[in-house]
Amino acid sequence: MTSKRRNKIGFFYKHLIAVVAINILPLFIMSGLLYSNFIDDYKANLLEAMDSEIALLGATSRSALLFNDKQSATALLSSLEEFTSTRYAQIYDADMELFAEYKRPGQLVDMPAEQLNSGLMIKGQTIYLSKAVTLGEESLGLIVISANTKSLNIQKQRYLLIIGVALLASLILAYLLNWTLQKRLTSPISELISLVGYVAKNERYHKRLNNERDDEIGDLILGVNTMLDTIETHEMQLYNRAHYDELTQLPNRHLLMERLSHSIKVADRNKSEIALLFLDLDRFKIINDSLGHRIGDELLLEVAGKLVKVLRTSDSVSRWGGDEFVMLLEDIKSTEDIDIIVEKIITELAKPTIVSGHRLHVSTSVGIARFPQNGKDCQSLLKHADISMYHAKEQGVGKY
Repeated sequence: MTSKRRNKIGFFYKHLIAVVAINILPLFIMSGLLYSNFIDDYKANLLEAMDSEIALLGATSRSALLFNDKQSATALLSSLEEFTSTRYAQIYDADMELFAEYKRPGQLVDMPAEQLNSGLMIKGQTIYLSKAVTLGEESLGLIVISANTKSLNIQKQRYLLIIGVALLASLILAYLLNWTLQKRLTSPISELISLVGYVAKNERYHKRLNNERDDEIGDLILGVNTMLDTIETHEMQLYNRAHYDELTQLPNRHLLMERLSHSIKVADRNKSEIALLFLDLDRFKIINDSLGHRIGDELLLEVAGKLVKVLRTSDSVSRWGGDEFVMLLEDIKSTEDIDIIVEKIITELAKPTIVSGHRLHVSTSVGIARFPQNGKDCQSLLKHADISMYHAKEQGVGKY
């Protein structure tokens, strides 16, 4: 029992997934590592720049604190305007009183100096860096710089955009490469699947695949074509054994019944007539018993050839069994048509036949059945023709 076919991913899409995984995944991992390194480097550079600025301010703000020169201190802090990440900067005196301040427009001081020790603090996307201003061992004050990571976020977005474009381009390239590979690889496989499906569904083996490849796929196609050749030959042999007489190669009774059934349907539809001739060789048993079966078989072959010789194009002859033959005559117009053919048969078979140096004389008795007068189905016509043949034998040899 065939199980219900499940939905499944086709080979092309599996191959696409594999190609994407092989090409995109390493790129994605590498991009992630580069992105992480970029963020770390950018933060380190930002902190290094802030540390340099605060160190420079610490060195230059000593004199302003010593001489209480707030104007100079404010001017020093204003130089941080060029440092675009700076939110604000403050200088406190030794008593932690605000001495000088710079704020970028729209920015607020959100971290009291009391909460800052000399060092680094990161809160969310804001960096706070403070440094004590000293003279020898004496503390003169404290410098505080607050910077945001807005520029870092912008760089993140740019970097992510670059990564996204690169990944998308890689995906498109992988798809195009896979499509090209499919034309070369999966297309013949799809044709093979289609061919196998056709053979399984229709049980016909005449189709073949064109094979111009010299790789493993070509070997597979060649193997399938060779297999179909073998199956077709075997099927033909089985068909011939089932439908043709092994000795004379004439249609056997099975094929005769198929043809007779078809002819009856056609004749009934066209309101035409057909005739069935049942032939039984006279004196064949005597020849077969006296000269042997080999001579008898050769004689049957000669008789079959003579019967085929007198056939019309539309007629057919078959071996019913032993020394009996049946002829199917189609499109009969009158009794005279049948008489002409029967006379030809009797005349031809009455001629001497030379078999292995023996001059043999045989004749035939012929029984005739007509459709629709003597029957409207195969069995009725065969029965009537058989009975007619025995009536002919009662009259003597070579009668009908």
